[in-house]
Amino acid sequence: MTEDGRSRWGVLGSLGGAVLGGLTWVGVAGVTLHDGLVVSSAVLAAVGLWSVAAAAYARFPTRALGLLGAVILAVVLIDWIYLLLLLPRLAELPTYPWVGTSQASIRAIRPALVAASVAGGAFVTIDVLRRRS
Repeated sequence: MTEDGRSRWGVLGSLGGAVLGGLTWVGVAGVTLHDGLVVSSAVLAAVGLWSVAAAAYARFPTRALGLLGAVILAVVLIDWIYLLLLLPRLAELPTYPWVGTSQASIRAIRPALVAASVAGGAFVTIDVLRRRS
């Protein structure tokens, strides 16, 4: 346990969950497109981002909420980059309702990214304001 009651593994798990939850669709898109480069780059991005976040948490253990917000914002940025790169290729695929690669499922990612960026920004803002007072 940390001094303020948080579990170190709980925080690292939440960081890992944010990274894994945010980048899973990139790996699935890479498998759907039969593109190993997309899958491997998504795995490397996820491992790299989680490693940086874990190192930052080790250095700043009292800033867990702000760190989670920063990780969410980084995942949103990475997702937007992948979305811009993969959307034209995914749009050319036929609709597979049993897998979920339809135009509607691809378009549903954008509002989720906007909502995640608002949440990540709110986490960072709350953490900064809480530290000032």
